[in-house]
Amino acid sequence: MVLLYCFSNASLAQRVLANLRRTWRSHLHCATVLFLNDCWLVRLIIDPALDLEDFKDWQAFLNDNGIPYYPSTPIDRAFDDLDIRPVRKLR
Repeated sequence: MVLLYCFSNASLAQRVLANLRRTWRSHLHCATVLFLNDCWLVRLIIDPALDLEDFKDWQAFLNDNGIPYYPSTPIDRAFDDLDIRPVRKLR
């Protein structure tokens, strides 16, 4: 399962990631952060075997701190490229 959220500043994105790492580490497969001009995007890849109640807890926590983001094609491509070759993309 993939969740994509937008956060207003870096410190908020860091706090959210730290909390998720601390409380849901076993269910979090990958977290990717992209900075846009006006916000920070955080893509979370979580365990598909996560039960519905826990998934709703994730969503509630993320909705309290950020807003769901629906990516445009270039943003979607950037995430796909980072999945394939992260080191080359960062350079």
